[in-house]
Amino acid sequence: FLYRSEVLLSLSMISVLPISSNLVEQAIPEILHTLPSHVESAVVSDLTVKASEALATLDIILYALFTIWFLGALRKAWLLIKLRHHFIQLVDTAQPYKNHYSPHPMFVLPIDMSPFVFGLRKPKIILPRYFLHLKDHEQHALLCHELTHISYKDHISVIMWRILCCLFWFNPFIHEMEKEFIHAMEHRCDRKTVQHFKLPPLQYAQSLLTCLKRSMVHQQQYQGFAHFSSSALSVDEYKQRLTDIVKPKRMSQVSVTVILCVVSIGVLFTKYITKPIFNVTPPAWQYPVKNISISPHFGHISKIRNNRPHGGIDFIGTTGTHI
Repeated sequence: FLYRSEVLLSLSMISVLPISSNLVEQAIPEILHTLPSHVESAVVSDLTVKASEALATLDIILYALFTIWFLGALRKAWLLIKLRHHFIQLVDTAQPYKNHYSPHPMFVLPIDMSPFVFGLRKPKIILPRYFLHLKDHEQHALLCHELTHISYKDHISVIMWRILCCLFWFNPFIHEMEKEFIHAMEHRCDRKTVQHFKLPPLQYAQSLLTCLKRSMVHQQQYQGFAHFSSSALSVDEYKQRLTDIVKPKRMSQVSVTVILCVVSIGVLFTKYITKPIFNVTPPAWQYPVKNISISPHFGHISKIRNNRPHGGIDFIGTTGTHI
């Protein structure tokens, strides 16, 4: 899961690759800004006006893109605020529940859904209605699961990911990374819960499966917080999760380090090979002759050219002048 998250992270870096901001200015040869004073200023002024118009068009495009981003982020933020307000109303309908297992306040909802953690500074464990009808070891397993979430502050991490998705709503890789994070977060929570509370893995997996079956009724209606039956996980991912509880597989730290190094090198290499494309360096200009004498200049109109503007710059020099 860490590997997939890092790959998605590297793909998301494409949106922040360095792009030169002076591409429009490079369309005007530097020579036209450094010619002697006898060159007609109207030619340079005309090109400057065209460059200004191009920059103004670019500004309009950037403002339009910013407006689109802002409206999209505002809409996502509004939906997140509405979701939180809905959860507050939902929690207000819950009844207090006391249990010596938890140092945090617990509440039981009048509906069946997945248990979850609510609140930032003072987290609360919100339990479904069916919790009261579970067996003692099943209640204990679910409470330990939620306590592990609180100890690792997973409820805060999920909210931070939601905010990140609001800001980068246009980037599909961010949403995929959120799903991968939730997947990895639940796997870690299962592993740490079994280890810390010394629960039988098979019994713990059966308890979570019972919770999952009873929570599927309201799964789609309440999303956005850390709970077992998250809609971010697919059926195959649930199967893999339950399998890992019974038969855990651990990735060595060496493998994780190698993967991180490979992905980091890949991102840096991508940035290196794309740098010449996005950062175009104009060639250094130098005059072909030491003593500058121009005739005719750029834009000069003469009958020799049928009164058409001269398209180049002619330097005057005697035979044998060093070039």
